[in-house]
Amino acid sequence: MADDIGSWLQAAGLGQYVDAFVENAVDLDLLPHLTNEDLKDLGIAKVGDRRKLLLAIERLRPTPDTGPEFDPVGAEGGAAVPQRAAEAERRQLTVLFCDLVGSTELSRRLDPEDLRDVMGRYQDVVAGAVTRFGGHVAKYLGDGVLAYFGWPQAHEDQAERAVHAGLAAVRGVGDLAVGAHAALSARAGIATGQVVVGDLVGESGRDVEAVIGETPNLAARLQQLAEPGHVVVGEATRQLIGRTFEAADLGGHDLKGFDAAVRAWRITGETAVDSRFEAAHDAALTRMIGREEEMSRLLESWQSAIDDRGRMLLLSGEAGIGKSRLVEALCGAVQEQRHFRLRFQCSPLHANSAFHPIIQRLERAAGLVLGDDNDDKLDKLEALLRSSVGEVDATTPLFAALLSIPAEARYGALDLAPQKRRELTIEALVSQTLSLARIRPILFILEDTHWIDPSTAAFLEALVPRIAGAAVFILVTCRPEFDFPWAGHRHQSSLTLDRLNREQCSQIVAAVAGPDLSEDVIGRIVDRADGVPLYLEELTRTVIATDGGSAGGDGEIPNTLHASLTARLDRLGEAKDLARIGAVIGRSFPLGLIAKVAKLPLDTATRILDALVASGVVIRHGAAAEATYTFRHALIQDVAYDSLLRSRRRDVHARLADVLLQDFPDWVETGPETVAHHFSLAALPDRAVEYWLRAGQRAGERSAHVEAVAHLEAGLAQLEQLPPAASKDEMEFSLRIALGASLLTAEGWSAPKVAENYERAQELSVSGDDVRKLFIALRGLANVFFLNGKVKDTRRLVDRLEVMALEQDDTGMCLEAFRAAGMCALFMGDFGAALENLQRANAMYERVRHHALAFVYGTDPAVVGLSGAAWANWFLGDPEEAGNSCDAALELAIDLDHPFSLTYAQSLAASLHQFRRQPEAVLVHAEAAIANATEHDYPYWRGWAGIMRGWALGVLGNPSEGIDVLRRGFEIYEGTGAKQIGPYVQTMLAELYGLAGLPEKGIDALNEAFGPGNTTDVCFFEAEALRIHGELLRQSDSGDGLDYFTRAMDLARGQGARALELRAALSAAAAARQNGDAAAARTFVEDIHRRFDSALIVQETANTTELLAALGMRQE
Repeated sequence: MADDIGSWLQAAGLGQYVDAFVENAVDLDLLPHLTNEDLKDLGIAKVGDRRKLLLAIERLRPTPDTGPEFDPVGAEGGAAVPQRAAEAERRQLTVLFCDLVGSTELSRRLDPEDLRDVMGRYQDVVAGAVTRFGGHVAKYLGDGVLAYFGWPQAHEDQAERAVHAGLAAVRGVGDLAVGAHAALSARAGIATGQVVVGDLVGESGRDVEAVIGETPNLAARLQQLAEPGHVVVGEATRQLIGRTFEAADLGGHDLKGFDAAVRAWRITGETAVDSRFEAAHDAALTRMIGREEEMSRLLESWQSAIDDRGRMLLLSGEAGIGKSRLVEALCGAVQEQRHFRLRFQCSPLHANSAFHPIIQRLERAAGLVLGDDNDDKLDKLEALLRSSVGEVDATTPLFAALLSIPAEARYGALDLAPQKRRELTIEALVSQTLSLARIRPILFILEDTHWIDPSTAAFLEALVPRIAGAAVFILVTCRPEFDFPWAGHRHQSSLTLDRLNREQCSQIVAAVAGPDLSEDVIGRIVDRADGVPLYLEELTRTVIATDGGSAGGDGEIPNTLHASLTARLDRLGEAKDLARIGAVIGRSFPLGLIAKVAKLPLDTATRILDALVASGVVIRHGAAAEATYTFRHALIQDVAYDSLLRSRRRDVHARLADVLLQDFPDWVETGPETVAHHFSLAALPDRAVEYWLRAGQRAGERSAHVEAVAHLEAGLAQLEQLPPAASKDEMEFSLRIALGASLLTAEGWSAPKVAENYERAQELSVSGDDVRKLFIALRGLANVFFLNGKVKDTRRLVDRLEVMALEQDDTGMCLEAFRAAGMCALFMGDFGAALENLQRANAMYERVRHHALAFVYGTDPAVVGLSGAAWANWFLGDPEEAGNSCDAALELAIDLDHPFSLTYAQSLAASLHQFRRQPEAVLVHAEAAIANATEHDYPYWRGWAGIMRGWALGVLGNPSEGIDVLRRGFEIYEGTGAKQIGPYVQTMLAELYGLAGLPEKGIDALNEAFGPGNTTDVCFFEAEALRIHGELLRQSDSGDGLDYFTRAMDLARGQGARALELRAALSAAAAARQNGDAAAARTFVEDIHRRFDSALIVQETANTTELLAALGMRQE
């Protein structure tokens, strides 16, 4: 040891102090922990030597990436070369700026040498305070000292540490005297925010401790607001320290360099709180959720203690999991019961301060306050002990020594060796606890035991075995990494808090946010929080504070969590950089991939990842070379990712994408969106676009249309970053054609985005000479017009498509053109032309060649053609062929395993059976379509099929329910922007109103459907609408309906719709019979038998037996 420390001191030019260091057992490991006071104790009297030593020690402290580092994305080839890291990074930092008040006046009054001594003493005090509380002195700026808390090592309480250091610094400077002159005075400002720290290259060279960002400037400006001897903090720091300190609100201030007013607080002192939890929560607590079983366990242990059966329970769980919240709930549950509550709080700042939690507790219990003199303190201590244990003579001197209260004048000198005094103090503490338990039960709480100091641990070790028959419940909280040394006692048990499930998490978010957040935002918060209650609450508050909850869930990490998460990363040493590369890859990453990206041998990568597993940052799945690693928390991944500079992130993303392409081609084939994502984040749009297109096309082929839309729109966004070029237009057209097919499926054929997409595709196609491109774009636009009910406009586009297809002599184009012409004719009521065109298209269809058109236009062309032919056949009076075509469409759709085509066939089949008035069959097909549409998110078909289901329910005997279901389906349908079947739907609704005994409402529905408000050209069901109108008039005694029946027959005859003509003729015959004109009724029926096919007559007259019998005729 002497050689090591001696060499270091000699190198620092301070070899004269070797003996002092060796005699006091100070080795190289202890050097970073030495303070200015320690150096004085070592006998180093000269201020200059102490300053030299502190500066030399400072250079030994860890840099941002402690330990041997590697360049994961550096020089090509081989294992990375270890090096000392000086890489800049992004992180949250708390900055302390301390200024010596009146330094200009001092420089005028003092000799330069004296001033140098004063400045050295001032800097020693400030540096000592900063170092004592875990900060880092970054710069001495004349009479100012700049210090960082959170770099090179983050601490979860770094804002509190900075305030402690600021208060200690200004107090310490205030105790300094300048010769015969007045004491010195300092003031400090503290600010917290995001910065870039380290490795700044400027004209004067490289500064590895530079900080870029507004935080240091804000700290300096806040310092100017402080009065001498005071500390002022900014808003972010104020939020982070919670109720740990008392603070006076100074309001908003206009500070130089800041656009908006800056709110500031003056720290007035520390607060007396029992726990870190209490200090952090200054508002009412939300209801505790999901801990009912755990609460029951705690209450059982408490009950045992009340019955003089002492219990000890170790409550463990990761940070933020809710240990302190559960303790708080227990305190609330037993507050009405007579008991003593002894609550102790361990602290990371005092993990080596003997009996710190006990001293804090005794000071609060005795009521010691700043300003008490020693006699006052001793009186209060005696009063406390007398009220609890009676006898004070033996105990008071020990406790007075513990509290640093001089008691020699009253009790004589405590002439004991340090070890003996420690033993007697522990015994006194144990005895006092057991004495209190004889008065009433004790709830003894020791929180955050992972930070326990050795002396408090010794007290607990002595107490635990002696509570077996006492009314004491010891509840100890700690984190999982703590090695609990007091296990093995029969009255001791443990309880581990697990993460909450998704439902419980959603309840917590809702409890914090109230009604302010949507289900989608709540879901995103729950995803990020990973079941940790603290994360849930802080993420929710951050979302509400930043955007009112309108879009949040994926935003910045809350300041309240940033420091603790960064601290976990900083403790990783050489594993930190590999964790950051893993964060770029994603929440999970395979060993083989991360090793390739980091350019590390597998064994080296495995060793480093094992350290990550041991630290609890990641979880390993699988073994050996097949292992996969997952970040334990999404927020740890976020912090690791955010700590990288944007330039470094881009480099790693680019390297990762190249590794995937070169070494993992199978992954690229099945997930091209991963490569696209990384090229996008690498700012390489020219490479990203190709893979976004592949990803969108692949998702569309698997009927994952929502994902396809997202991929293709991401590709278009990347494309916008490229300069104009013919190749850019080509790629945009490809993206838009693929996007069109998925958009019309995911959002509905008539959604505005669909029209905009195809209009842009048309612009792109017109600029070139590729007829096929123009055909695809026009075909997409035709679909948009068609679904909006603009059938005549659609027909004009289709005429152009037919000409183009025939000129190109392209079978696929001809098939699409004839199919489109057939569907236009069908919806305009030209059923003969419809069947002719659809049969022509169906005859051209070759499954191997033409099924791919489904991924261009959305639906398999033969499924559409057969379904449309089924409709046309029925209207034309051929129910048998209609059924055959319908069955063929369903069979083909099932065989193709194309969900959208199958849903199309099922929905049109439901409508065919609605035409035929077969409600049971309608229900079968409608419910099948609804199931598919719901599973794959096809709102257009979910609405269509819901309409059909409503009609069937109404006809089957429940018209009120049918009306409600039909209307809900119609709302969904119209929500897609579609209008095409509006008149058809209103006709079905009118019929149900009639069945519900509300014929007038039915007539209103028909007037709305075919009145001035109807903007469609659709008339395939108009004859049936006229017939139902007549029936409703008869039902309401408003007329005999014959005029409407006659008009219906005439319209149907002109359309060739023999099925609808027959139905209208039967209604006319019934009306004539009701009017007493039997001859006219017989004429109608005889005409029916003469003109219509017997099969069609049987179908349509199944419910007219009474009519035929009344006319003296029989049904054939």
